Amino acid sequence: MDQNTESTIGVAVLSGILPSFNGLHLPSASGTSTPAVTLLQTRFHQASKTPAYFPSRFIACVERPEAASRVCCAFEGFTSPPVEIYMGCNGEGMWRADLVILGCNLQIYAEMLGEEGMCEALKG
Repeated sequence: MDQNTESTIGVAVLSGILPSFNGLHLPSASGTSTPAVTLLQTRFHQASKTPAYFPSRFIACVERPEAASRVCCAFEGFTSPPVEIYMGCNGEGMWRADLVILGCNLQIYAEMLGEEGMCEALKG
């Protein structure tokens, strides 16, 4: 894979997701939260209801130091929720995740999912 494109898809996806957390009050230790912004109604939830779950972090898995640097630079201003970067250990990142978004080129997804431990990690 071209080294310049390794983190492009993942950065694009996270760039769309992370700004939606600005202005939200994430759940406190008591488990309660109140959105400070109006949520749009979709077929998956009613706008009047607070989502039951907010991610507490995002994990970005990359293979090369250059990609890790790009991801780090792209999201250095986002601290809530934070972006954790795992380099060369996709399986560990998936083990720690509650939800996995596979952001890779179509040419490598089979190889990536075939890595040792990936099936077990995705089973939960």
